Amino acid sequence: MVINEDKFRRQKMKKAFLGLMGAVLFHPAFAEVINVAASSNGGWISGSGGSLHGASLNTIIDGVFRPRYISWINGTVYWYGTADPYIEISFNNIYRIESAIVQADDNDSYTLLYWNLDNLNWQTAWDVPNYDPYGSGMQTRPNPSNNLERYILPSPIVTNKIRIKAAEGDYHYSVSEVQAYGSRAIFPEISVSPLSGPVGTKITIQGQNFATQTQVSIDFGAHQTITTTLSSEKGTFSTTFIVDTQPSCTKVITARDILDNVATTCFKITSRIILVSPISGFIGNIVTISGVGFAENSTIFIDFGTHQTIASMITLPHGTFVITFTVDTQPPCTKTITARDFKEIATTIFRLIPEPRI
Repeated sequence: MVINEDKFRRQKMKKAFLGLMGAVLFHPAFAEVINVAASSNGGWISGSGGSLHGASLNTIIDGVFRPRYISWINGTVYWYGTADPYIEISFNNIYRIESAIVQADDNDSYTLLYWNLDNLNWQTAWDVPNYDPYGSGMQTRPNPSNNLERYILPSPIVTNKIRIKAAEGDYHYSVSEVQAYGSRAIFPEISVSPLSGPVGTKITIQGQNFATQTQVSIDFGAHQTITTTLSSEKGTFSTTFIVDTQPSCTKVITARDILDNVATTCFKITSRIILVSPISGFIGNIVTISGVGFAENSTIFIDFGTHQTIASMITLPHGTFVITFTVDTQPPCTKTITARDFKEIATTIFRLIPEPRI
């Protein structure tokens, strides 16, 4: 099926206008249709499987068509004798492709393939036809006389890369332009488990819909790149890190790949007493406690058993503190030690031992 570019645009505008009547079309997935293969839109290109000659591979995705009937080796990428070589175009994300244009030598047929993200195999998107078996030079498909007319795929495909290769012909093949039109299909997402915890908690970040097989950096609150990982062939990843020392509050976790696809979520740092020394003793002993995950530059109050505010201090940077107090006279038993600021509270225990009888 083919469609005229102007008619295609009018139809899309009409559909977009009608779509405004429904809230669903405000979803970002309904993005502008663009040539996602173009280098100006983040596409990049490689070739393999045999010897390719002529122009730079990048000319195939530069958006520029060669004049009709121009020689098959004039400003094109060409090869001889075998259909084995292919030219691969990768996108900067996963797209829903609905149409394509190919300019290639006129007395050959070609195959446009796409990477099926479900079964991880190459499959045919378009059997690019031979329009002029007896002519010579470059011809645009689907319409040799109109470089703007696109071939509409039988059904849209969702992929992150395509290939063009020769199918059959005179064993003299060349390609000068490949265009694939579509819109962003899906958007990056991440999740965190658990959702909250103190400093030292091991948390797991899982992501999907990122660029495939690329490095993903994880930022956590004030800590830039607390860890990195690699996305899979499906654009997914799972990684872990330990919550580092930062003041208490809700921290933003940001995942970003090398193509600047970004997703965020949140984790709540809770307070915690991490040291009591000693953990038991007598009246008059000096006890040292330290804590993390409190507000930065806030006053920490220490309660011991029945004694409210036995000690206090201003928290150190990153919401930490170290403080001492002397065990006062109280009935011997297990005592609760409480550390609190204006919004956080943490507790631990100290065993007050009875004085030995003489």
